[in-house]
Amino acid sequence: MAVRYETISAARKCLADLAREPRAEVVITQGGRPSAVLLGIETYRSLQALANLAGMPRVLEAAMAEHRRFQADEAGDALTLEELRQRLAAAGGGESRS
Repeated sequence: MAVRYETISAARKCLADLAREPRAEVVITQGGRPSAVLLGIETYRSLQALANLAGMPRVLEAAMAEHRRFQADEAGDALTLEELRQRLAAAGGGESRS
């Protein structure tokens, strides 16, 4: 994904157009220096999820352990999504979501 740079003045003039580009990443500059970033909502949500996961080391380790098992082709007894949620919740990941 290409990163687009816009001055704050230019971004102000074309904000509606920038907002219609859901996958765009726009670095807004002020005085020639980066001052803000405009992200598509899916990118923002992904970053939020990663930030939340980073704050839950036991959950992250449980997920990584399952990923390593899967990559090592030991997934013969793979978990369903609900089973994984239950294990993650038991490992300290908080509430199980549906």
